[in-house]
Amino acid sequence: MRTLLYNSIKKRKLSIMFILINLIIAVIIMYDLLHMVNMNNLENNIMSNYVNLDSTILLQYADFNKPLDEMKNDMETISGFLKDKNVSYGGYAYTNYQFKELMDNKKYIELNTYQWKSDPLGVKPMASKLLYVDRDIVNMIPDKSGQIKKLYSSNMEEIPLVLGNSYKDIFSVGQELTDVENVKYKIIGFLDKGSSWISSGAFYREVPKNLDDYFVLPYNTKTDFQAFAITAIGRNYIIEAKDKKESNTISEELTTIAGNKKININPLSTYELLLDSKKSRQQYISYMSAISLVVIVFITVIDSLSMMISIDERKYDISVMITQGASNKFLACYVFIENLIIFLASLILGFAFNFIWKSDKVIFLFAYKSVELKPIIMVSTILLGICMLSVILPIKKILSINPSKLIVE
Repeated sequence: MRTLLYNSIKKRKLSIMFILINLIIAVIIMYDLLHMVNMNNLENNIMSNYVNLDSTILLQYADFNKPLDEMKNDMETISGFLKDKNVSYGGYAYTNYQFKELMDNKKYIELNTYQWKSDPLGVKPMASKLLYVDRDIVNMIPDKSGQIKKLYSSNMEEIPLVLGNSYKDIFSVGQELTDVENVKYKIIGFLDKGSSWISSGAFYREVPKNLDDYFVLPYNTKTDFQAFAITAIGRNYIIEAKDKKESNTISEELTTIAGNKKININPLSTYELLLDSKKSRQQYISYMSAISLVVIVFITVIDSLSMMISIDERKYDISVMITQGASNKFLACYVFIENLIIFLASLILGFAFNFIWKSDKVIFLFAYKSVELKPIIMVSTILLGICMLSVILPIKKILSINPSKLIVE
């Protein structure tokens, strides 16, 4: 069987190379499509759980080159304006932080190994990804258990932490963590599975980020952290008005104030951003679905024809095998295994192209640094289905060979 497969693949090397290239493209496109569907699911989570998109503004502050005092004055101007309005508002920021207890926690290290490899801010093995939030914005994070509401409890001696759902089997409520400055933190609860947040600077502008692998920390409970608090508020700020008309009015007034005070801010409608990004992704999904369908049909036909031509060219060799006792089951397995090798190679190479670069930059089509198990399983299942479909005619062809007729010919 091994020699037979080797000779067959060697004989078909040009057609196999062509099929392999197209299959790799199909793998990349299909994984990308499923990744996009995942992003839409996250976005739906935000729409249904906590943000009224019609009345919410995402405010971006972009003067990070200013001295800290000037930044503080800028944000105080904006905060002073918002305090007189009937709105809920608050700042947040993503960053990495270090806890001493994580260094020797094998389960934590195992869970976060991939994150460290792909995150330039990671400090192994103590770094954890944190979402810093302030008092007002905490109510916008979906949390059915209500534990996150205790972030600002006045009777806590330690700084409270809420952990993402991925850490439920690693840490426990009440457990203490110590940062590199020997400040104590206490775990008070875990986020619900699938909780998400609006992430700036992500794919297709503003898209949600899953918080299962994040820690949530209130950044205005620690005195020596106030400098970061200012930049955190400046980076991302959410304002929720009572309705869409009010949010539009506030956006216009903020733009006017910023122009007069020479503050570089960009009030963005969350509704328009997320709706626009969803439409863009949906359009991309539609186009790429059509392309992937064409590629799949094309590959199925080409693969079947290629194998049938190869079988026809080697029918005398195959007839010798039949006369020597090769069963129908053996011949069918031979055709299937030959095709399976090609499809498995395309899966491995296709996923390798997606994950070999630890970057969010566009590479080839779209290559993501995040490895998602569900899309991998779905893409693999689809390709194995195509593999089985494309061998139906070649198997019929090889089983139809009659050695006695060939001898007569």
